[in-house]
Amino acid sequence: MTSKSPAEPNQNLPESGAEDPSNHLDGPEGLKSLARASAARILPDDQADKFATEFVKDFLASVMDGEGEGMVSIGVSRTVAKHHSGPLPPAETLEGYDRIVPGAAERIIAMAERDQRAYIASRNKQQDSDNIFRLVAYGGGLIGLFAILGVGTWLAFSGYEKAAMAVFGMGAAAVITAFVNAWKK
Repeated sequence: MTSKSPAEPNQNLPESGAEDPSNHLDGPEGLKSLARASAARILPDDQADKFATEFVKDFLASVMDGEGEGMVSIGVSRTVAKHHSGPLPPAETLEGYDRIVPGAAERIIAMAERDQRAYIASRNKQQDSDNIFRLVAYGGGLIGLFAILGVGTWLAFSGYEKAAMAVFGMGAAAVITAFVNAWKK
């Protein structure tokens, strides 16, 4: 949520690189100060000063009439932007809703509380589901390990030693890989 409000004219504004922020920003000196602060962001100090002086001179020449009898009024305004993020609007906005619709603030807060409870319940359900999946996966891996051991032992006692070694080697490698990958998650 972003809101903008103009500041009072001729209010002191913080300037980039300004030594004395208490300087007023009205009149030619204020314009020069503002031009210098803007130029100082991209130019060295000595060039920023020169730019500001030339800018004010050219600006005043362009707005004055030929005889120098014109009057120039220079004002500076500031826009303040506020950013708010969260489940509730800022307090000022909430008060505004409550003025327009009595009880709206309480209803908005209750809605945010319900939303938070639903979010927490959803996260807990997801965590429980993940835990059950891990237990089933570990159980399946353990059953697979015992099956490999059983088949390998039966092959070894039946005289198929090379086949038993292959079952033990590949089976153990597969089970170990599955456990390692499950543990990383």
